[in-house]
Amino acid sequence: MTPELQEKFLNEHIPYKLTAIDLCYHVSLFLEHHGNAHVTTITVSHPMMVIQAPTVTVFSNAVVEHGFMSCRAMLESLGVGLNPTQDQLAEYRHQRCTTLTLRHFGLDLLTVERVLAHLSDDVTAINGLVQTIRAGHKGGAHLTIGSERLQPAPLAAGCRATRSLVDHFLYEALGRAAPTALFTVGNGTAT
Repeated sequence: MTPELQEKFLNEHIPYKLTAIDLCYHVSLFLEHHGNAHVTTITVSHPMMVIQAPTVTVFSNAVVEHGFMSCRAMLESLGVGLNPTQDQLAEYRHQRCTTLTLRHFGLDLLTVERVLAHLSDDVTAINGLVQTIRAGHKGGAHLTIGSERLQPAPLAAGCRATRSLVDHFLYEALGRAAPTALFTVGNGTAT
């Protein structure tokens, strides 16, 4: 991979995924505390467009799906997946030849031990990663008749853990600052 293409990924493509993960984290926290059964107004670019919806799910479903699929993509790039029964983290080494990985930056793919050590064996974070990857496999990749739903709290934990792993094992490993969120989150009160 050329240095120019590396820069494009580090400055554009990966921050795009991280933005989806960051937004998903905040929406997951919102859903955990407030649910989704209320009217919402989304201002895209005031006064150009205002979208009003009967429930927040019009917005949150798209954010959540994009978020957990972005987590899955980033974790695959790091070399992290699930075991065959999809109930524990495992090393993932079956990336397609066109999949960007840590190796493209001269870095080693992660082992489960490195992931667990970085997350300080935090059961909530680890369980969040497992459930988030599984949601990407089951619910995001195809329509499924399975009854398992990814709940907001594990998704938020999975997003936070994914972000931490990418920041540490990619950006910090390259001696770079991790990208900051491209948006702000307020408390919803008028100023």
